[in-house]
Amino acid sequence: MNVDSEFDLEHIIQAAQNTGKRARALLRINPDVDPKVHRYVSTGLANSKFGIENSKIIKYLERIKECAQHIELLGVHCHIGSTIKDVKIFQDAATIMAKHVE
Repeated sequence: MNVDSEFDLEHIIQAAQNTGKRARALLRINPDVDPKVHRYVSTGLANSKFGIENSKIIKYLERIKECAQHIELLGVHCHIGSTIKDVKIFQDAATIMAKHVE
């Protein structure tokens, strides 16, 4: 399952509690990287409604640790936009994402 917001995280935990199952999840992080594409397909900037802000990741990780019997964090991912043509943008996003999994 993808955790894209605090709302998602709490609902996933609640669903796992209700079913007696342990949910497996990925955090969708918003790396705040400008993909330099049309604003309608740009999802990697801090003002995007998608993904978890870098400054809030610790809060999410703490909540997942608190509820480890209900949710298992498998990793992180991001989606910064569509129609990206500059490979450097992917490199910038990957560098930021790697810092979160060190």
